[in-house]
Amino acid sequence: MSGRGRDLAVLGLLAVLPVLAHAPAWTQDQLLGPGDGAALHFPLRAAVWRAYEAREIPSWNPGIFSGTPLLASYRPGAFHPLMMALTTLPEFSAFQVLVLSSLSLAAVLLYVYLRRLGASRPGAFASGLLFALGPLLVGRLGDTATVAAAPLLVLLIIALERHGVRPGPGSAAALALALALLLYAGSPEASALGCLLVLGSVLFFRASGGRSAASVRREALFAMICGLLLAAPQLIPTALAFRDAGPGTTGWSEPAPALSGLSGLLVRYVSETPAPAFALAALPLFFRRSVRGFVLVVVVALPVALASPGFAGRTAAVALDLGLAVLAGLVVSEHSALRTEAHGHRLRAYVLVGSLAAAAALSIATTLTGPLPQLQAGAVGVLAIAVVLFLAFGGSRSFVKAHLFLIPLTVSLLLQPHGSAAWSGAPTRSDLYVGTPTRQALDRVMRPRSDERVLSLVQEWPHGGELDLGYAGFGSITGRRSANGYDPLVSARRLTAFEGMSEGGTVPPVLLHTDPGRLEFLGIRFVQVKAKDLTTASDVNGLGEALDVIVEPARPRYFPVPITATTEVRVESSLSDSVLVPQDAPVAVVTLRLASGRSVPFQLRAGTDTAEWAFDRPDVTGLMRHRKAKVLETFEAGSPVFPGRRYLGVLRLGGRYLVDGIGIESLPRTGRLSLFRMGLFDAGRGRGVGVSATSGYVSDAVRFKEAAATPLVRLLEVRASLGRARVVDGLRRLPSENAVLAALRSPLLLGIDPRREALTTVEEARGFVVPDGARTSRAVVARSSPSGMELRAEGPGLLVVTEGWDGGWKASVDESPARILRVNAIHMGVGLPPGPHHIALAHHVVGLRAGLGLGILGALALGAHALRPRRALTLSKSAG
Repeated sequence: MSGRGRDLAVLGLLAVLPVLAHAPAWTQDQLLGPGDGAALHFPLRAAVWRAYEAREIPSWNPGIFSGTPLLASYRPGAFHPLMMALTTLPEFSAFQVLVLSSLSLAAVLLYVYLRRLGASRPGAFASGLLFALGPLLVGRLGDTATVAAAPLLVLLIIALERHGVRPGPGSAAALALALALLLYAGSPEASALGCLLVLGSVLFFRASGGRSAASVRREALFAMICGLLLAAPQLIPTALAFRDAGPGTTGWSEPAPALSGLSGLLVRYVSETPAPAFALAALPLFFRRSVRGFVLVVVVALPVALASPGFAGRTAAVALDLGLAVLAGLVVSEHSALRTEAHGHRLRAYVLVGSLAAAAALSIATTLTGPLPQLQAGAVGVLAIAVVLFLAFGGSRSFVKAHLFLIPLTVSLLLQPHGSAAWSGAPTRSDLYVGTPTRQALDRVMRPRSDERVLSLVQEWPHGGELDLGYAGFGSITGRRSANGYDPLVSARRLTAFEGMSEGGTVPPVLLHTDPGRLEFLGIRFVQVKAKDLTTASDVNGLGEALDVIVEPARPRYFPVPITATTEVRVESSLSDSVLVPQDAPVAVVTLRLASGRSVPFQLRAGTDTAEWAFDRPDVTGLMRHRKAKVLETFEAGSPVFPGRRYLGVLRLGGRYLVDGIGIESLPRTGRLSLFRMGLFDAGRGRGVGVSATSGYVSDAVRFKEAAATPLVRLLEVRASLGRARVVDGLRRLPSENAVLAALRSPLLLGIDPRREALTTVEEARGFVVPDGARTSRAVVARSSPSGMELRAEGPGLLVVTEGWDGGWKASVDESPARILRVNAIHMGVGLPPGPHHIALAHHVVGLRAGLGLGILGALALGAHALRPRRALTLSKSAG
């Protein structure tokens, strides 16, 4: 076989090996994207593919955060060439092919790069294998954007190497194109590393081919600028989204890794790859240009990867893994050529020292992290065999015998994804598209209104419950429209409307102590709550979190709880304006809903279970007709100061009941009942649980109706939601954005009816007039697409559309352009004259037109640069 044929054979093997390594996942239809891969990357990429399938630019994602820009979110890599090429495949299959082809290309391109550096086939093979199946791309398989960017990062390095050896217009164009492709991949870390590599290479380029070093550096900088311009159609919208993005403090789908810091790094790099041991042997080769650059990369990246868990650390981890793989391949190549000479003996000695140090480090680290899983330990054993074979037979004159170690090395790396549990927790195709039994039950209930918004009330990422809730991006895969979501570049406005929701969709505790009437304004139709979040650990009195609700005769309360064995209901409460209520008179009916569906009523009585809060006020004490109940809390109130009281009521049920909800209805003419905390207690077992603030938030039976009760999730319907659109007859102009948010926080207190009024600021509404004779009426969404919608509505009035407001939306009423007003903090309003109307809304990517212009400018600059030498040569010939 010729040398070219051998190279092609090795390239084919490298392309196949990553596919084989991940076969246990893809053959079982398990998504090659655990954690963020499933919750963030796959839903975003699926939205891109759906837009392309509809022959639209992927501009808008209606499935999360009440709608949010799609192209600008960057991570889906909408303009990545593979993303466009895979549009014809089903989404799930396209995602699998994207991951596997990226891993294969990473191995293949790194092999090509090392061969260009003069490395031997064994060295180039080892390098490609160690990168594609190394700790980074195995351990961060869920970071799909980085996986997709890995081969493009190698392509950029190849372009840099070519430009350093043979500078010219062609190499500058190749460098610019490689950088642009990397920037389109959607990985912030890989993009940052690529730009740093270009800038670093500029500092170390030498003169070649008669050109000065300054000229080579100028061309490299020119190529970098052109690469940034070529990527501007993606970068400009992303930069605008980043400007408006939220704080990004909480909500990431994955908990902190168990193996972190130095111990975790040692375990990952020692148990999964021999690259560190081989890279140590590269130190004697430091003065070679190709080696020196990667030694510097590793030396700089290692402390940064250890010290920073954030963006800088993730970027450094990419550099570290790539640098170690290249250095290991160069050492194998050097050894292959000089294995029988003294230099080859020294290299094996360095590898031996590195391997012994790695074994000692692994032994120490595992005392802190615990023993390796069985399959991972097996992979380490095979890796040890590879190192032993290298040390024992590496000096053989027989090429085959000297490189026998590559077989166990390949086997060890093939075992790594399975041994490292790379796909742990990743959903299957059925999990995503059919759903768990819980999600199927909820979807059946919501089906008549499946196009309306769902809010999940979770205060921390629901590990293990994402699929039940259709949380993050999982719901959007099957067509749900969520008010939560997961997108690090979501607009801060979306988050502040929910009191500071996180980029991962978790709600802050403060939201649960505001008026749930805000959900009507924000177009929320359904609220989901994990059953276990409806209760909390109880205190010494058997009570839960602060509820602070007023139970009025016309507004009964219903507190859903998970099925709980109960012998007592404990209530912290007080009455006001109850001076004339006699002793033991019932002031409220407490109804327990049992798991069987039966309801059991009990009474809350004055003087026994609760009492007047101002009982000890001097002008009240003598008039009281009921006694004090058991005082639980005393506080100072009034002027002059007197002690205010809160009371503990214990309702003994006369038996053990399995309770899944508590209803409380105040009776007329018994004063006003304030409920502060509540709990369920099982006297037989001596333990109880408290009712949570989440249960209290959804307890208003006038606003919420329980739609489904499953063992894991409760679903409630917001009775008076605006739905997707409605025509209102009023526009309340408030002085500032903060005033609008305050009104959303307490609409009932301010007397605002969301079905009749919309909220905006004076500045936003400048020049906008609600048509005379405005009235409320229904609006119907006639058609939706990934980046637009058409509605039918009748004026006069203000059409409120509960899709997220964004500067890219354009509206027309009966084909005439219309102004869009931002209302209710995050929604859109369009004025309608009298009569029936057809309203069209279309979203255009903000910044895309400017980005396309800059991209064309970059292409023209590269073209002009390429033509300049030819023009100079033509003029020279003419002058001759």
